[in-house]
Amino acid sequence: MKRGLVEWDRQELPEGAFAARLAACRAGMCEERLDALLVYTDVWRAGHVRFLSHYLPYWSSGLLVLPLEGEPLLLSTQPQRVFPWIAETSLLREVRAAPALGKAAAAVLAERGWRRAGVVELQELPWGIYADLTAEAPGACELVDASALMRGVRLSEDGHEEALLTKAAAMAAAPLAALDPVGQRDWAVIATLERAYRRAGAEDLMLLVTSPTAGQWPGVPREAVLADGVLLQASLEYKGHWLQLSRTWLPAGASPLRGLYDRLGRAYAELSETARPGLSEAEAAGLLKRLAPGDGLHLFAAHASGSAPFTPLPGLDGIEEGMVVALHLGAEDRQGHRALVGDTFLARREGLARVTT
Repeated sequence: MKRGLVEWDRQELPEGAFAARLAACRAGMCEERLDALLVYTDVWRAGHVRFLSHYLPYWSSGLLVLPLEGEPLLLSTQPQRVFPWIAETSLLREVRAAPALGKAAAAVLAERGWRRAGVVELQELPWGIYADLTAEAPGACELVDASALMRGVRLSEDGHEEALLTKAAAMAAAPLAALDPVGQRDWAVIATLERAYRRAGAEDLMLLVTSPTAGQWPGVPREAVLADGVLLQASLEYKGHWLQLSRTWLPAGASPLRGLYDRLGRAYAELSETARPGLSEAEAAGLLKRLAPGDGLHLFAAHASGSAPFTPLPGLDGIEEGMVVALHLGAEDRQGHRALVGDTFLARREGLARVTT
């Protein structure tokens, strides 16, 4: 469940921004000859519907129905008592209670006489919804995958998206800068960060931590006392904008870990300066080979440009212009020392622009 306070600051994100996004969607719908667009949302896969309407469910699920003409409609499994809150925090004015989303969507398609509808991320639509949607009126309305249409709209330039992502990055940095995890229990460190991030306005969090003596990458707390070289990874959501970063706390004096971290830093600097959208598979392989001539280096890449936060990328060659990309490099030496660094980037045509610092 997301943080209870989900609000809409119209100075931060004006209503006009959504008019432009809906217009772009409808232009794509015209090209694809679609009467309507169906977009699924839940507490984890909220990105696309949030982008189009500012609706961000703090629990439950729903289907946004966007007609080629007229007001968008939200079918929601939430009770009617929260409908005023939905109207207050989004541009949605027509909301219907729909305990069975697929059956409710099929009824809307039928009552409006639509013949062809696009479903964003059709292959990821929950099976029960898809089964009900297709069983209620088989063949009456053709359903096609509209993921490419939505991706094209999301990846286009949007200054509001970048501004909110930058604000989320600033929110993420402050608690980490004040953190001194060495000597504390891992769960206490997570609790300290959770409190700071929630009070700052984060709607959702995933915080992972480990000590270098654990011989693992960051994970859930294990009742461990954290030693020098703590590894921590934070994933944070602000107003539907996800970012991710990883940090290593170095010991004060000379240490094998410091040498490992310096090597990692040099590799990471080259990675972030060289990676770019459109990187070929051969170029990506060559870059990674230069970064890790002696092995022991691990790359973790993901993007948060779809409906869910940080979907793993197949590799650097999977980066597309407009994506929000998290890149992490982990280094491990033969003595078992580990170091980790990672940041969130905005993929621009000319390269990757770092968002977190």
